[in-house]
Amino acid sequence: MRDPEYGVTSILDYGGTLPEGLEATVAGLDAAEIRRASFACAELLSTYDQRPFADFVTSRLATRS
Repeated sequence: MRDPEYGVTSILDYGGTLPEGLEATVAGLDAAEIRRASFACAELLSTYDQRPFADFVTSRLATRS
């Protein structure tokens, strides 16, 4: 992916397909929903080589309920 900072736009602009489970990364304005969506995002990102955000989120979520 050439411009990962642009998220979904970058995937679609370069002919990629959206990852399975992407819809689970969207949350409402509820703390539990935001944690759930963050974890879902981290899980998707963990399938790629560079994963500093995924590692950060999963370690933070592991210490919270």
